Amino acid sequence: MGKREEIIKLGIDIAKNAVPTQYSGLNADEALRNGFKELVGVSKDGIIDGRTMRKHSAEVFEILEEVLDVVLDDSLRNELDSLVEYRNVKLGDTLQFNIPRKNIYKVAIISDGNGNMRRQRVAGGESLTITTSIYGVKIYEEWSRFMAGRIDWLGMIRDVAESFAVDIKNRIYNTLVNHFQEAGADDEYRQTISGRVPTEREILTMAKHIEAKTGQAVTIYGTALALNQLELTQPSDDDLRRKNAQGYLGTVAGIPTKEIRPTHVANTNTFETEDDFVILVPEGGDRMIKVVNEGQSFILEATGTESVDRTKEYEVINKFGISIMPTSQFGYIKFEA
Repeated sequence: MGKREEIIKLGIDIAKNAVPTQYSGLNADEALRNGFKELVGVSKDGIIDGRTMRKHSAEVFEILEEVLDVVLDDSLRNELDSLVEYRNVKLGDTLQFNIPRKNIYKVAIISDGNGNMRRQRVAGGESLTITTSIYGVKIYEEWSRFMAGRIDWLGMIRDVAESFAVDIKNRIYNTLVNHFQEAGADDEYRQTISGRVPTEREILTMAKHIEAKTGQAVTIYGTALALNQLELTQPSDDDLRRKNAQGYLGTVAGIPTKEIRPTHVANTNTFETEDDFVILVPEGGDRMIKVVNEGQSFILEATGTESVDRTKEYEVINKFGISIMPTSQFGYIKFEA
């Protein structure tokens, strides 16, 4: 493994809080700094100052871009795997998703020698192409810190990766909710309840409709505050212990629950996802939300005229597209307790 690959691997491990056993505490950060210094020809006792960074910025940025891509990819895949199909394509490429469609045909009773049956069209064969858009984060640092080599590049990349991940997750959940706010979006699979929370029977009835439609078992998704409001008619001691331990019931009407992790609207203390709905999702089949990452992360350093305050600006960009499959079937229950 070359020096560049060693730096990338160590950077990814640190960013993911998975530091190798041979390092502990600040030793991992120190090893990473020393790796960068060796890469750009600086002694361990020296610093990567502004002039050195200017000369080797392409090498450093390429490593940081690779760390960012891996950390972002890992964050999205691990937490949203059961809801989202996440795909990477090369810059300039497009990706078509084939839309599966499960058909239940009416079976006719016919007599011997009688071939007169009503034809039923085989649906499916459609495809969905997702358009990507450019997403970016612009950050800056003081000139004096840049010149003194005091910028925490890995910390910057870790924060940027988290910012991208939070934004994309918010867009995914909003895509789910907005789908059921559109006119004609499968009314039988969405329900609004006023003045109370849904009963076990109401949840079970919708779950069984989805199961009959898809042939797959169902899981209830919601924020912890939404799931906390769901109650059982006759909870067992195990049910109560589970709710006390995690804040919500592990199963409702025999259906497992899963938390939608909370996120804040950027730079606020307001939750992005509301706490007055649950989603019933078929498990094990085709994942309904499609996320396409086109190309790789790219770090742009501001060039030309310097800022009046002499700060250094950096823009991190990436291309993403998010869409919901039009034939995906899931349930949505909104309630106002």
